[in-house]
Amino acid sequence: MAKQNVTVYIDENRNFYVGESSVSITELTTAIAAGIEPGISNACVVLRADKTVEVQYVVNVIDAVNEINASTGSQHKVILATSPKK
Repeated sequence: MAKQNVTVYIDENRNFYVGESSVSITELTTAIAAGIEPGISNACVVLRADKTVEVQYVVNVIDAVNEINASTGSQHKVILATSPKK
């Protein structure tokens, strides 16, 4: 079964990006869904967030993926990408 990654980034100004495209919070679910190829039911959404971003913004991404899963019967998951310890 094929796997796919979609990257979501939240910058220090609380702006969301799916891949290279800036999206609003209201467009987040649609943009993530559009980034997943048809027929893929187990994509990984890699979430990279600036360290100053509040947890609620991370939860917004998790909620968007959960909404996609509920509406499509998929099992996409969110992976939090962190920087290595120095």
